[in-house]
Amino acid sequence: MSLTNPGWPRPRVDTPRGELPVPWISDSEKFGTTDPDRHADTMRARLCQVCGHRVDDDEEAWLFVNESEVPEDRDGLIALAMDDAILHPCCARLTLEHCPVVRSLFANRQLTVLKALGADVEVVYDHGPDSDGQTPRHSVDLVKAHPA
Repeated sequence: MSLTNPGWPRPRVDTPRGELPVPWISDSEKFGTTDPDRHADTMRARLCQVCGHRVDDDEEAWLFVNESEVPEDRDGLIALAMDDAILHPCCARLTLEHCPVVRSLFANRQLTVLKALGADVEVVYDHGPDSDGQTPRHSVDLVKAHPA
């Protein structure tokens, strides 16, 4: 197992898809795997899964979630935001640009993005239909919304 140090810039690894940044939460020798201890640390200590630094309570935290895992009620959203691995805004942008899993969810219209600030959690992007059954509920240009 080869774990990386926290911080920026993120080390890179050669993959069949080209050179990609290695998230702090991942094993760089087995790219795409998650180290269980680091995953637990992200949730326990509010560490960003990409850079490994703390996301302070007064900072925005971003989460990328498979649409099928998003709860319908507000209490469920808050619980999800408190119990899942979070990202700084700039780390969310890096993830959206490079992570094969997140890019696949986005391409297949299965990605939901949550933004949390303290106990305030909102869905800022998803592909789910609005009341007319056609229009996405939220349309946010994520790259512009998350400057590095």
